[in-house]
Amino acid sequence: MFDFLILGGEVLDGSGAPARRADVAIAGDRIAAVGDLAQAEARTVLPAAGSIVCPGFIDVHSHSDTFLLLEPSAPSKIFQGVTTEIVGNCGASTAPRTGAYMLPSDWRDKRYPGAWSSVAEYRALLEQVRPAVNVVLLIGHNAIRAGILGYVARPAQAGEVRAMEQLLERALDEGGAGLSTGLIYTPGRYAAPEELRALTAVAARLGKMYTSHMRSEGDQLLEALDETIGLAQATGIRVEISHLKTAGRRNWGKVDAALDKIRAARAAGLAIAADRYPYTASCTELDVILPGWAAGDGRAAVLARLREPATRRRLRDELLWRVASYSSTKGTEMHTTKCSSPSFVNSLCAAPCRERTAESTTFVSMTILDRLSIAVS
Repeated sequence: MFDFLILGGEVLDGSGAPARRADVAIAGDRIAAVGDLAQAEARTVLPAAGSIVCPGFIDVHSHSDTFLLLEPSAPSKIFQGVTTEIVGNCGASTAPRTGAYMLPSDWRDKRYPGAWSSVAEYRALLEQVRPAVNVVLLIGHNAIRAGILGYVARPAQAGEVRAMEQLLERALDEGGAGLSTGLIYTPGRYAAPEELRALTAVAARLGKMYTSHMRSEGDQLLEALDETIGLAQATGIRVEISHLKTAGRRNWGKVDAALDKIRAARAAGLAIAADRYPYTASCTELDVILPGWAAGDGRAAVLARLREPATRRRLRDELLWRVASYSSTKGTEMHTTKCSSPSFVNSLCAAPCRERTAESTTFVSMTILDRLSIAVS
């Protein structure tokens, strides 16, 4: 006797084959049979005529790392048919938590059902809360780098690279599925190509994968792709390019060249792919607006720079140019970011849905950075 029997549905099995009418039997946590099972017995029978029956979807780019500890039932994913989440993307992961590494701001202020530092401890806590979805953890490069160097704005030295290799290997041995980078974020943005080659080589040797929020998704998109493909060529690692996009009107025409580079790499035998989200907006940490020269060395150093009149003028000029350059339309725009501070939310909501100029957007951003206690490290 089976535990569940799903009868009469149109089965899409994930192979790319057309839908076919079939029954599906489940025993325990496994699909036990697919076919004509009308005479079979089960503890629970689910009529599915007129419905599609398919495997659970995999969310290949999730940031639910800590939220699964808080709401393990994961209704926002389960109700969409997602049964597996790949977390730890864009260089940010829940573990390992060593040295100066700080969790992203929207994870940091929550109260969790337990404490953890290592990947093994995080996995134990995750198993304790029993999330409804399967969880695949990538190890964030920012966690590794900040754990060894902190948030300094410089390339790593040879001894620091070796320490990062050791920390990454331990995290992968404890259950990490691969390495992720977020090369627009601090401190990952300061990593030299040699550092990335050393770390991806560790992951490749252990049979793991590499995902990347690349250094650029706009003006330097093609150069960023070359860097990413170069890592696959140098180390043989499997590569996933995260949320491939051509940001900014002047870069829209690069999409064909970007896809051609990926296709050429695959044709040459490299295991490389890309994912993409189906909307024309993005949301990330507020401090990503800061250029590299202003974003390093930790929160206190960043805020100190912002309070210097000459630095503020330089930042204003750069941010005005950037907003004007990347505007996709004239008139009203929506600028989104993440911050856990209620004051920040209220500041943005004070003037909802009205036209903002580039100058007013820059003023709001810099005022928030200067006055509110938010995470800019």
